[in-house]
Amino acid sequence: MTLEILNPLQIPDWDNLVLATGKATVFHSSGWAKVLHESYGYKPVYFTSVENGKISSLMPFMEIRSLLTGKRAVSLPFTDVCESISPSGDDFRMMTNAAMKYGRDKGWKNLEWRGNVTNFNGSPPSSVHYTHALDLSEGEDKIFSELRSSTRRNINKAIKDQVKVKIAESMESMAAYYRLHCITRKDHGLPPQPFSFFKKIFEHMICGGNGFIALAYMKEICIAGAVYLHFGNRAIFKFGASDRK
Repeated sequence: MTLEILNPLQIPDWDNLVLATGKATVFHSSGWAKVLHESYGYKPVYFTSVENGKISSLMPFMEIRSLLTGKRAVSLPFTDVCESISPSGDDFRMMTNAAMKYGRDKGWKNLEWRGNVTNFNGSPPSSVHYTHALDLSEGEDKIFSELRSSTRRNINKAIKDQVKVKIAESMESMAAYYRLHCITRKDHGLPPQPFSFFKKIFEHMICGGNGFIALAYMKEICIAGAVYLHFGNRAIFKFGASDRK
């Protein structure tokens, strides 16, 4: 396997290349790379193997320069999970070794992977999180029936109280969501990401046909919202917020 470092921002056909692997998520897309690069100035460093014009292996990183943490690499920042695309454990180890050598040469303090740890020979992860996958092909009735009873009651109550959900793809809707986002982050004792970050998500993901905003209204008041991103046949619930009042 021959590895090269590619920048998806410089490859016009990048999205089609990663979709053709059958393993790509929205976080492997060029749109997400643009969001991270333009919002925070991170540098894309994507270790890639291309065979016969197709991507066979991929390990994406963003190089981060910080006065607090120094120079490091994350795969990928502000990303829930970003599995490397590799057909075998040997390919994964080859990309890992290449990334570590490159990082040492560039003065990276550390590398951070956000994905499955099975390829690390039993080494413990620094933190553990759950992901939840929902098969939408089962249909709405089947999905609803398998929700826990309290969730079904809450949904039925919302219907009875005439809560209406609107699907939107406008900047005004993103601003409405961001207001709720700031409220929720404050409730959690966390600072919100800057609006410029959500503006870039709007520009590069939603305007590009890879996302939408869902807003819930009660008596014309926006009480909750969510931002969904999608790529190929997979979607992710990226952000959610509400006004507890």
